[in-house]
Amino acid sequence: MAGGIALKLGTPNVGGPAITKGGVIFHSGTLDYYLRAYDVKTGHERWKDRLLAGGQATPMTYVYKERQYVAAGGHGFIGTMPG
Repeated sequence: MAGGIALKLGTPNVGGPAITKGGVIFHSGTLDYYLRAYDVKTGHERWKDRLLAGGQATPMTYVYKERQYVAAGGHGFIGTMPG
């Protein structure tokens, strides 16, 4: 970038993380439509998948019939589809 500093930046954060006992951090509080999973020790992205609506909220995890699930939703205050 001529005359400036090139910085690798992400998007604003509008939701917190959910951290599991197994060492996975789930995050969906960005301007895009993705739910991501990170390794708590290394910070590396382990997985991501596109959501049907904006994910501007803190995801939650729950256990049903001995299996753990993650859910993420959001709202449309920044122009993404609410869900």
